[in-house]
Amino acid sequence: MANPRPPYVLLERVVFFGGRELPDGTWKDAAGIVIGWSRARLLSRREAMEAMEPHPFLADPPQVSSLRMMSPTPAHAQQLGSIRDGDIASTHKGIVVIYAGFYRPGCSDDLGGCYLLYDAPTNALTAIPPLPDSPRFPTLLHLGRTAVLVDDSRSADDYILADIVTNSGLGLPEATIFAWSSLTMKKSGGEWVKSSIPRLPLPAHLCGPKHLFQIDLAFSLDSGGFCWVDLLRVMLF
Repeated sequence: MANPRPPYVLLERVVFFGGRELPDGTWKDAAGIVIGWSRARLLSRREAMEAMEPHPFLADPPQVSSLRMMSPTPAHAQQLGSIRDGDIASTHKGIVVIYAGFYRPGCSDDLGGCYLLYDAPTNALTAIPPLPDSPRFPTLLHLGRTAVLVDDSRSADDYILADIVTNSGLGLPEATIFAWSSLTMKKSGGEWVKSSIPRLPLPAHLCGPKHLFQIDLAFSLDSGGFCWVDLLRVMLF
């Protein structure tokens, strides 16, 4: 391809995670040293996610580009366990928002996974923990691909990650937005901030029990607002 970084790409939704194996069947770590299982150190969820190596495969539209995450060592791949892929929720100014593994708001913590942000210009990964919820008996209900980024008005180089959920006790049209600031993360490690919002302007027949508003597309506006879209039924601002 003449231009290694086209101005935009069509990106496959699924991000596959895999190992990096050498032609002779051995693995190498990031420093190029062949290692064995006995030298593995138990990583935190965040460390394991951020230790992966992003490998984008870019193609000029209308060809579809893809993104793959590679484990630097077999020990790392073993720690990831059943986490074999991720699902892209949205993109914003070169940053790709991924639900890594089986994670969705409201899923049991036993399944692992988290939010994973891929910064294409710097080829860097940032892992963000799941929404605060009961690890064994979650009460949050996800509404689809809802995670979205927006610029932080306090700093030109920072962003806010937002996700919208409902509650198993209340359900739609009641909803809650959680926000995570990269600026706060730099200063104090970061935390999810919960913000209740007015009842969503949804027609009654999309609030259950037979039909539920399902978000297929999420994006942000230059004005700082979010858009969540149900492609079959309705658009929500």
